[in-house]
Amino acid sequence: MTNSNPLNMKHVWLCDLAHTYQTLSMNKMPLGIGMIAAYCQKEISSDVSIHLFKFLDELLKQMNNSEPPIIIGFANYVWNNNLNLEVARRLKTKYPKTIIVMGGPNFTSDDEDRLKFFQKSPWVDFYITLEGEKSFCNIVKLALEYNSDINKIKQTKPKNTIFLNNNQLMKGGLLPRTELPELPSPYLEGLFDKYFGKLMPMIQTTRGCPFQCAYCYDGLMHWCQITRRDPKILQQEMEYIAQRCQKSDHFYITDANFGMYIEDVETSKMIATLQDKYSWPWYISINTGKYNKERIFEAVKITRGAMAVSAALQSTDPIVLKNVHRINLPMDDIIELVNDTKKINSSAGTSSHLILGLPGDTTQAHRQSIKDVINSNIDVAILFQFMLLPGTELAAKEAREKYKMNVKYRVLAYCSGKYDWLNNEKNIIVSEIEPICVANNTLSFTDYLECRKLDLTVAMFYNDAILADLYRVLAALNISVFDFICDLQSLALQSNMKIIYDKFIEETKGELHDSPEEILEFIKKPGVLEKYKKGEYGANLIFKYKTLAYFKFMDFIINAAYQHATKLIRQQEKTTLKNIPHIFDFLRELKKLHHSLLVELLNIDKSFEFAFDFNVAEFHSKSLPFSEVKKELSKIKIEHTAEQKNIIKESIKRHGNNLVGISKMISQLPLAMLMRKTTIVQ
Repeated sequence: MTNSNPLNMKHVWLCDLAHTYQTLSMNKMPLGIGMIAAYCQKEISSDVSIHLFKFLDELLKQMNNSEPPIIIGFANYVWNNNLNLEVARRLKTKYPKTIIVMGGPNFTSDDEDRLKFFQKSPWVDFYITLEGEKSFCNIVKLALEYNSDINKIKQTKPKNTIFLNNNQLMKGGLLPRTELPELPSPYLEGLFDKYFGKLMPMIQTTRGCPFQCAYCYDGLMHWCQITRRDPKILQQEMEYIAQRCQKSDHFYITDANFGMYIEDVETSKMIATLQDKYSWPWYISINTGKYNKERIFEAVKITRGAMAVSAALQSTDPIVLKNVHRINLPMDDIIELVNDTKKINSSAGTSSHLILGLPGDTTQAHRQSIKDVINSNIDVAILFQFMLLPGTELAAKEAREKYKMNVKYRVLAYCSGKYDWLNNEKNIIVSEIEPICVANNTLSFTDYLECRKLDLTVAMFYNDAILADLYRVLAALNISVFDFICDLQSLALQSNMKIIYDKFIEETKGELHDSPEEILEFIKKPGVLEKYKKGEYGANLIFKYKTLAYFKFMDFIINAAYQHATKLIRQQEKTTLKNIPHIFDFLRELKKLHHSLLVELLNIDKSFEFAFDFNVAEFHSKSLPFSEVKKELSKIKIEHTAEQKNIIKESIKRHGNNLVGISKMISQLPLAMLMRKTTIVQ
């Protein structure tokens, strides 16, 4: 903003803090506070300087080099709630006249709980609900008008806010929905320049969701209307990003249903132009829509398969879907979309989300949902647990009682830490906590643990298409891939790999607590945080044990899969095997290829060169149907490409080369994109 009178400059700070103790917990641009800052700069003509903070150390540096701010805003999410509250408390102590504002989805909808929040955190002056740009800007204007007199500001009852006044819970009126074309781009305003090379670029092209899923914040009626960014600004914004981001960065689009709308096709064309000009983005993380498969596929095709098709199902059980007000893309449409995507050799692959423990869920329903995903030939089943997000329908007391939810509390993965504060003051020791449903009136805790065990099996033996070539062979012979994976679990439990399951279940039970307070006391015990630092505690357990399995038992995974496949195929009718006399020779070569692709997956200096008698390289790289297997003598080199080496190096640099860092990395990148590539050398 214009600085015509620097001596009277007023400072506004906006924070979207990330934990950094174990690894960088949230490595994306702080889009929410960036859009608020850009809007404030547009609307406020006074001498106001706005500063953004993603990291605690940059906030501490600013405190040493700046006048006290008139307002400090915090973007409040499940992954930084307690860190925000503790930092806000200390800032209020240091700057008692500064107005503390919080906003974001991580806030209860129950007035009784809201009152308790303000009574427990009296240093928070306002909580902004719903959209933040206009409401925060309004508070800044009021602070300037009333010289930061908090009592006078509260008397105006700022819209979209909740606050405490004389120990009474007060609410401002509701603002109309924001039209996205009203909002300037934080990128084009230069607000994120300092974060390029550190954080992944993220944009929003639409805001709102027409669906009303009961477990999701976007399912609130308020968000049903869809509003869209100005396409000219959007194009300029993406060009700006492409010129400045690292080529190894992937790209996030936060839309709830990308690909459902005709405008998404135009956005995809803009992205394709960037790919031609900058060879970026190579991977786009999105949530694809719940209908209009033709348009979704068109978007994927235009972006050369860089767009990860996400067929988010949550469940395929009709009772569960009814209970949570969920509408899914029909399974036939999903199968067609997945098959079409594979035809264009999409490097980003396909995925589906499933949630364990939703109302009405059972062991059989969860198993069937996984089976449906696998039968659809989707590459990755992303398996979540039912987190009760504040403000959503299913987090309300009535829903908990109706479905007899057994709610436990655990530390959110990678979101704990010990952080220095100013002048050798007492360290901040804090952890983010999530409530999850571990049983309900249709799913016992014992059932929950068995389902979690299956989830780990799917993550290790199926996800990321690590054995997709073998599974194509099995499917062609009418051998159930889901049943095969269940067999692999039984084999693993009879081997040394059983320790992976035992430790996983032990830690799954051990991470659950009866209350948030119990967790906060636990992390303050001597030596506990050091265990979080090492990854012994506080990791995403599926990815932690998947990582351990890949680096300790990859040989077993490959050998067990091929040995069991050979056994099942030998049991086929003799007439069937007579038609494919060389199948076992082909499987031996395919196993050798798989070993070369996967062993020491992140070792970029390791490469292989083999002679093959079959077209295994083409079978793998082009996802050929089994019917096109043939004898074809060739010499194949198997190694990471220069682009892959750069992606791996940059990812390890960003997250670390320990268990915590690697498991965080593979939770964000499809491993299929990191597998060595095959090249025919003769």
